[in-house]
Amino acid sequence: MRRLNPSTLTEPVEPDWNAALDRASDLLGEGVLIHAPDGSIVTSNAAARAILGLTTDQLHGHAPSDPGWHTVDADGRPLAPDSYPRAVAQRTGTAQRDVLVGLHHPDGDVRWLSVTAVPMGEGPDGVVVRFADVTAQQVFQRDLTHQAQRMADVEEIALLGTWEFELRTQRLRLSDGMYRLLGHTPDSLPPERATFEQFVLTEDRAKVFASLQETVAAGLDFNLVHRIRRADGSVGTFRVRGRPQVDDGGNVIRVVGTTQDITEPARMERDLARARDQLRGVLDAVTEHAIVATNPWGIISDMNRGAELMFGYTVEEMIGRTPGVWHDRDEVFTRARELGIPPSLDVFTMNARLHAPETREWTFVRKDGERRRMVMTITVQRDDAGKVIGYISVARDITEPHRAEAARRRAEARFRTAFDHAPIGVGLVDLSTGSPGRLLDANRALALLVGREEDELDGMALSTLVHPEDAPALQDRLCDLANQRLPSFQSEVRLMHRDGQFVWALLGGAADVDPDAADESTAVLQILDITERKRFEGQLQYLADHDPLTGMFNRRRFEEELERALAHAERYRVPGALMVVDLDGLKAVNDTLGHAVGDELIERVARLLRHSLRTSDVVARLGGDEFGVLLPQMSGDDAVQVAEKLLEELRDGGVVVTANRHGRVTASIGITTWEGPPAHAPHELLIQADLAMYAAKEAGRDRYAVHDPAEHSEHEPLGTAWLDRLRDALDVEDGFALHAQPIVPLTADDPEGLERFELLVRMRAEDGSLVPPGTFLTLAERYDLVQQLDRWVLGRALDLIRRREAAGRPVSLTVNLSGRTVNDPTLARDVELLLRDGPIREGALTVEVTETEAIVNIDRARVLARDLRALGCRFALDDFGAGFASFYYLKHLAFDLLKIDGEFIRQLPITPTDRLVVRAVVDIAKAMGTQTCAEFVGDDETVELLRDLGVDYGQGFHLGRPRPIEELLHEGAPGSP
Repeated sequence: MRRLNPSTLTEPVEPDWNAALDRASDLLGEGVLIHAPDGSIVTSNAAARAILGLTTDQLHGHAPSDPGWHTVDADGRPLAPDSYPRAVAQRTGTAQRDVLVGLHHPDGDVRWLSVTAVPMGEGPDGVVVRFADVTAQQVFQRDLTHQAQRMADVEEIALLGTWEFELRTQRLRLSDGMYRLLGHTPDSLPPERATFEQFVLTEDRAKVFASLQETVAAGLDFNLVHRIRRADGSVGTFRVRGRPQVDDGGNVIRVVGTTQDITEPARMERDLARARDQLRGVLDAVTEHAIVATNPWGIISDMNRGAELMFGYTVEEMIGRTPGVWHDRDEVFTRARELGIPPSLDVFTMNARLHAPETREWTFVRKDGERRRMVMTITVQRDDAGKVIGYISVARDITEPHRAEAARRRAEARFRTAFDHAPIGVGLVDLSTGSPGRLLDANRALALLVGREEDELDGMALSTLVHPEDAPALQDRLCDLANQRLPSFQSEVRLMHRDGQFVWALLGGAADVDPDAADESTAVLQILDITERKRFEGQLQYLADHDPLTGMFNRRRFEEELERALAHAERYRVPGALMVVDLDGLKAVNDTLGHAVGDELIERVARLLRHSLRTSDVVARLGGDEFGVLLPQMSGDDAVQVAEKLLEELRDGGVVVTANRHGRVTASIGITTWEGPPAHAPHELLIQADLAMYAAKEAGRDRYAVHDPAEHSEHEPLGTAWLDRLRDALDVEDGFALHAQPIVPLTADDPEGLERFELLVRMRAEDGSLVPPGTFLTLAERYDLVQQLDRWVLGRALDLIRRREAAGRPVSLTVNLSGRTVNDPTLARDVELLLRDGPIREGALTVEVTETEAIVNIDRARVLARDLRALGCRFALDDFGAGFASFYYLKHLAFDLLKIDGEFIRQLPITPTDRLVVRAVVDIAKAMGTQTCAEFVGDDETVELLRDLGVDYGQGFHLGRPRPIEELLHEGAPGSP
């Protein structure tokens, strides 16, 4: 380039300079200005004008110091005119190279220029300025510097350090933050000396390196917590996260990671360059909430793992889409109509933008189509200027709580319906006060039970509705509920009706006690009217304790009274006496005048006994024609006087007269006594009185005998002999014999084509004669031998059934069981064992119990009936109708045959009432699928009436007398009458 002479500058040679600049600009692509010595611009190239945004007229002849030029230095401070690179080069004659200058461009932005100013000639004659636009590089460098600084700040604040480990070179590079965490500097721990061992405490190395090798080899991220010894010797706990990096071939070439000091509780946000990954980790950890970020237009920019789980879409599937994918369309349109706006993003965000974050329930539809319920809060995000830059939605799945609440409301509605319309009384009672029991609510049934209106019961104390004698115990139970000593209770109480009468009720209560809200604890009471049941229980108790014919105590109750009397005698050392009274001649009355006359005579004797004794004495019918008398606090001599009086009364009153005959009974009385504490148990005293009674009979009857141990040889042998004979008979094979009485079908041939018999037991005497059961069954029951006898009969019956079935002539046999056997819980098991040895056809064996035996323990009888029927046996109830509670058994016992008591059969042709009773029994039995059998059938007229009434079977001397079982089984069944 030609040197310029300042003296010639007033006459510019424009064409030469332009040509030179054009060629230079073609080569350099940079802006070029030539300044005269006074600083004015002589010429410029096109690149300069383009970079500066000025025209030729705005440049030529002007100097950068003129108004309109605004420059700053690298730090952003205004640049003085004498500090321009051109001015410095002009002044010093030294080239200024690559000076960074900021120039305010006419478009308002700052353009960063890299300026080189070179003086021309000596003097100098001028300055050539070359510059390039480095704005982009400057911004990048500034951002890079800023980012590095932010990284350093984050590491320092978050107690964080970063590292990179090259597997090929085994070189470990540490960040400044990492040096700071370790307590080292690059000088104290140069990169070439840094190793992983320095990261891990010696004791932790084996475990840590094993985990590192496993995860790195698999190309997996790792997240470890271990201890590090710092340069100062202190030990800290650090969390190390790392991620292997692989080449194109999938080989791990390096591992990069972070180490964070978690020794101190405060943790700051990590490296801002990794902020997105860290935020992702935090959001993904909140799996119970769905967090969704959108831009201002509702486009999803991010969402957490909880959102993926909740909605069923992955992040990749939803980025760039809107949440409308999972919203219920109809619900969105409905909400838009409520707000009066189109169905757009504003349906969700309008309130959040105008007011505060909005929380609202929505229905959402998962990707798999399942509809669920969520509660969602939308928050608007704004920049510093208040401009909306996006939205954050936080949603929680409330489907299960929502369903639970719906179920609770339904349950509450059902409870309310059940409460209000329950057929029994129901009340809600407050348990929160010191004296619980105030009624909070009561249903109509409870109000009717106590004769009041429902609203009248609100707030009333339950104790005011309960009989004063029952109220304290009920209050105690309520306190037990309130104090959680009982979860529930059941009590029988008497409720007071408005009219002053009381109503028996079964009151059950269950607590609803909230330990966190004790002032809201309640109890639900269910109140069942059991007045009728109590009345019936009283009747049953009466029947269980009393003889149905005479109204006296029965044997069971008499034995209880005897035990109480003996306990009293032992405690207070008082005397007493026990008598057994057995009627002489009653069998003759029954045989000649009939059982009805005999029963009348027994009732008369019972009245005589009651009227002849003290009110403190206990008299009972022990069975058949035998009575027991308990004389507490009575000496032996006085007991003898009582016996003499009873004998005299019976001689006069033990007479019955009919139209053409009369009958008489006397008594044999056995007496045993005790002075002070008894030496014998109750059953032993009964045996002594029994033996004395037998002694009186042997002595001629119509007399008494006193049991005296010193004179037992005179009276005891007879009773002892019978007991020994009974025991001997049970010990030998043929000690007893079976007779059988036919059970005959009345309406047609037997539907099953069977011969039917009832088995009757006899005892063989020493001379080979047969002893009737009335002689030994009482002793068998009294001495607990009857269970053994019943089992013998059952075994023989099953053996006979098997033999007949094997011969092709099936038979049905009925066995009577005593009350003691019925109450034996092992009976069903024993029958099962007998059947296991040789099964029989179902229904071939019928087990029969009397009504009076069932009433003693109806629960035991119910269980026995169930168990025997399950084994294939039939169950029959004998003497049906003998007690007024007979129809109770139809409800509570399952049986196959009703045997109508002979009392209703003997006079059936002449007694309309008997016919009505029999017809009622037959109708009920048929409705229940049960057969009927009439006992004591005595003539053809009775047979015809029974047929007309629909009775299935008949039994009696007219239809067939008892005969040895062997004879009947060989002859076959008798023909129907």
